[in-house]
Amino acid sequence: MTTITLWEPEERPAYILHYGDVEVVGPTLAADEVICDMCLSDLPLRPVPVVDGDALCLECLTKVVPDWQSQVTPLLELIWRTQISEFQASE
Repeated sequence: MTTITLWEPEERPAYILHYGDVEVVGPTLAADEVICDMCLSDLPLRPVPVVDGDALCLECLTKVVPDWQSQVTPLLELIWRTQISEFQASE
């Protein structure tokens, strides 16, 4: 079974590149700046579902882990669906 982990994003660099002894740090992302690693859509879910290191929206999560509801509580599923509705209403 593919395992879903939950991530609470914090302020972080957009990227960190290492070139030998040189480290290049990208601009700072706010905690609310998260995108789905598969489809690149904005990701308003908190906590963020992560599979194999990839943050996923519910649509992509369903493609990767079809039985994802069996790994989260009904309350978390309700919270995620509410967050999606609120995000869509604000667009």
